[in-house]
Amino acid sequence: MNVEGTIKIGEASRWAGKAAARLNGYPWTVIIANLVSAVVALVGIFLIGILQALFHWPVWVWLPLGAVGLYASWRIAMMACRAWALQFARRAFRARGLVDPVPTAYRLEGDAFVSRSGLVETRAPWRAVSDLFLAGPYWVVLAQANPIYLPRRFFADTDAERGFIAAMLDRMSPEAVLRSPEAVALVKPPA
Repeated sequence: MNVEGTIKIGEASRWAGKAAARLNGYPWTVIIANLVSAVVALVGIFLIGILQALFHWPVWVWLPLGAVGLYASWRIAMMACRAWALQFARRAFRARGLVDPVPTAYRLEGDAFVSRSGLVETRAPWRAVSDLFLAGPYWVVLAQANPIYLPRRFFADTDAERGFIAAMLDRMSPEAVLRSPEAVALVKPPA
């Protein structure tokens, strides 16, 4: 049983945590992103202070606006920095002659979960698969400490997805199945 499609370089980084940081040039891009976020947040606080001084807002108005402004500034800066880091990663991969998007396939074998991304194939024996969970639009197969992202869009429909996930659960250890409640819920919806 297999599914395949293409994955753009870095598309799962929003869901990848530390793996995304390493993909995008950790640690320096993460450090720069955090510094830019801090500067943007401080500018937001400064602007709220100016508005408070100009309009003589009482403190009970200024403090909540400052908190909202800080949060909004931080979120906007982090989204911009993530986009910048992805552009950096894609440019670095293109400079190495790698294609984007990458042809990707996932195959279930009797003894292993197999992931092929471009020319690289990874085999994870079923005893190494410790969890199967949803992260946004991806199923994440945790094979030891290696997360493998399986886009849900690779399945033709919900029945195909359910069949593939059921076949995975059948091959996983009982302990791994217990750590995979979302996968179990998809295969065996509540009555």
